[in-house]
Amino acid sequence: MERLIKVLCGSTLCLLFGCMQQDQQMMQQMEANKKVAKDSWEAFNQKDAAKAASYYADNGVVVEYGAQKPDSGRAQIQQTWQAYITAFPDAHVSIEAEVAHGDMVVLRWLGTGTNAGPLMEMPATNKRVEIHGCSIYHIANGKIVHEWEYWDHAGFMRQLGMMPEPGAASMGMKKDMKKK
Repeated sequence: MERLIKVLCGSTLCLLFGCMQQDQQMMQQMEANKKVAKDSWEAFNQKDAAKAASYYADNGVVVEYGAQKPDSGRAQIQQTWQAYITAFPDAHVSIEAEVAHGDMVVLRWLGTGTNAGPLMEMPATNKRVEIHGCSIYHIANGKIVHEWEYWDHAGFMRQLGMMPEPGAASMGMKKDMKKK
């Protein structure tokens, strides 16, 4: 009986120790994944589009909700990073919160900058913007394979003066109606 208790206790300890090692490895992997996601933003802050894109898999995909279509592949992702760097040479992104679970990472961020260069087909406005956003990453083998970006495109356009404030159009109509 004593031998059976020793075997069961030993087996239980091995099982627990093995589980603790697995948990520790998983925690280390999640920390490494968070670092990949944050390092891509840090490269952007350094105005290095190639380095920022290097954190993505060759066939990585970035879905920016509000954009016309996803960026597919590292070259296209680098082009988009460069477009924002050109349009906002003083751009800076601060990470406000981070969460990781398995191979997924979520970063909540604040982006600021002055529109001193053209953005896509829009001329520079020289206006400062402040945008809050959230990016969700799927990371495999140390590379971002898929990113989903959520941020306020309408607020961004309003801050640039390219879209009226909410209610501004209806206010103009009310003024016109009073004149009649």
